[in-house]
Amino acid sequence: MRLWFLGVAGVGASFYSLRKCSTRTCQSRMFPMLDFNNETKVCTCRANPCNHLIKQCKGDTPYMNFHYDADKILQCECTSFRVLNSLWVSKDICPGHKCENAAAPLLDYSPHHKRCFCRPHPCSVPSEHSPGVHCPDPEFPDLRYRFDDLDQIVCECAGRML
Repeated sequence: MRLWFLGVAGVGASFYSLRKCSTRTCQSRMFPMLDFNNETKVCTCRANPCNHLIKQCKGDTPYMNFHYDADKILQCECTSFRVLNSLWVSKDICPGHKCENAAAPLLDYSPHHKRCFCRPHPCSVPSEHSPGVHCPDPEFPDLRYRFDDLDQIVCECAGRML
């Protein structure tokens, strides 16, 4: 795993969910998605709930992504860009919302504004702190992020998720 540290205080998945899991990481390619479990109040590493369909994604749409419709029914689809949404945010807080733009692929929730919205991946967007991180190494193609104990974003190039 390759790491970059960005000094972006207060900035994979939902910020709302990941902030509850600060300093935790998921190292398994089978369970790569760090998420908050609201029932148990614990952070957990989850698999993409659509993994059973992943072989269907080929060509221009190689990534299996998911969202929940307004009735909280799981929807799986192949897309041209990777999305690592929080299962908790997608199903329990923002059902019926999905992010369809590669420039802002991450579904998030603002408790202050009480609304769901799509945000850019914080590591791929150039800022005053970083030119933006890309993962050109085929051994580590997936760009992920997490918050450290100082609430700074840590960008990581990780092995391809299964």
